[in-house]
Amino acid sequence: MTTSDRGRPILFVLVALAILLPGAVGAQGGCCFCDDFEGESCAACCYPDQTPTCTFDNFGSHYFCSCTCEARSGGGGGGGCAGMTLSSRTLVIGSDRGPELAGHQLRFGLQRSGNRREGSFLFEEWALVRFADDKAKVMGASSGKFAGHVHAVAERFRPRGGATSIVLVIEDAEHPHNSRQIPVPEVAPIDFDAGLPASEAGQEAWFRAEVGENGEVDQVILLNRPAAFASFTINHQLREHLRLRYADKRRHRAVVFGLVRADADGHLVMTTSRVVLPPCCCLGHHCV
Repeated sequence: MTTSDRGRPILFVLVALAILLPGAVGAQGGCCFCDDFEGESCAACCYPDQTPTCTFDNFGSHYFCSCTCEARSGGGGGGGCAGMTLSSRTLVIGSDRGPELAGHQLRFGLQRSGNRREGSFLFEEWALVRFADDKAKVMGASSGKFAGHVHAVAERFRPRGGATSIVLVIEDAEHPHNSRQIPVPEVAPIDFDAGLPASEAGQEAWFRAEVGENGEVDQVILLNRPAAFASFTINHQLREHLRLRYADKRRHRAVVFGLVRADADGHLVMTTSRVVLPPCCCLGHHCV
């Protein structure tokens, strides 16, 4: 099947959902649903001035969801991040363990830049890896290049024990200590009624969200989606319930990774999370 052939069913699904869920799509500023035809999928609901896109990666034969924002004149960052590289560290999060520094460091470096309301930023890289028996599969990633990099050494991130499991690999910035450094905020507990049937108890979904300096959640992307989860509804509910707790009055754009699990009452409960602060770029310098 060619890439163009793959795109036709996606377009049909998006059109159908737009017809069936016009209120939900409009209220969330635009959504997209991407399916790689191998049982894996993702969904993105973005802020009104961002564009949701599905990008096909030939390496892993996956569609990746993302939200993009056009550069704004007069932004607080100034100078942009294009062509800049920042050293990084590798973190691993599993459903049965909190975030920790990985024993194997990728040293991938950060070059993925983006423009937001506050200015230009260098964003983290991420990859969701599923381990089952003797196989490791990259279910989704921030870029095809990072997906390939993680795929080549995936066994180094295999959790202890032989059970089927999923881990999130994050390549985060190594922040230099300076006067702009702020305490990393914490994520308030998340527990809401998602209307899920009791039969879905135990199902889990990973998400990535961006929170602006003003505390507003700009976007929520589901990195994987159990079949019973209504993508647009879950994205919207996560956006409504996600809140950060700050240590002081200083603010910075934040990226939140989290894992939510369905319980017997139909609720989604966040079981683990990680907040990273993307470095902003000012006149060719990194301003943490």
